[in-house]
Amino acid sequence: VSISNTETILIYLLIAIASLYFIYKNVRYLIVSLFLAVILLSSNLYKKVENLNQNRLTFYAIYNHTAIDCVKDNKHIFIGDSSLINQPDKTNYHCANHWNVRGLSPIEDTQKAIFNTKNKYPLFKLLMSENHLISNHTLICINHSSHDLKTMQHFKNRILFINNYFYKSWNHIEQYDHILLNNNLFSYKDTLLLNTVLENTKASFHNLNSGGSISYEL
Repeated sequence: VSISNTETILIYLLIAIASLYFIYKNVRYLIVSLFLAVILLSSNLYKKVENLNQNRLTFYAIYNHTAIDCVKDNKHIFIGDSSLINQPDKTNYHCANHWNVRGLSPIEDTQKAIFNTKNKYPLFKLLMSENHLISNHTLICINHSSHDLKTMQHFKNRILFINNYFYKSWNHIEQYDHILLNNNLFSYKDTLLLNTVLENTKASFHNLNSGGSISYEL
């Protein structure tokens, strides 16, 4: 169960005001208590409806690992490298809180896929290959940016995902909408080059090593 800070405050207020009603038998305290209860129930219902209609791709910041979720409604497929897939405790440590918030099942009850293997998952409209993930109108290029705009123009969302220290090619990087970096081992020279490239592109940039996760609507 996931409870936000706002909901926690409302629960404490509800308990406090309900207690005042039982002490003083003042109907105004009862009305306020009922009002707070309605707000809490409405908030919970809204979150459930939102989670039943989600369609997103989430990248997690797990050092030295690849961790990606493809989510449709309240189901998801977890894509990770073989080492991470075999460490459910580590996966839960980094991802369980996000899954609770989104109403998703834990790693033990989740469909899993090994990163960089070829496969199709019709439920999620997901196609995997060695260097790509394709879902709906989203293209994720992994450790390479060799496509030109003509090749990628029919995709509405183009993501470059870099998780390899030996990645050196910045060809056609200006064609991407989002650039994700999942390692902090680049040399100072490479970092300067990346910064120069980013200045000449409109792509958003996110360094997963800063922690947390980032999601994109599919």
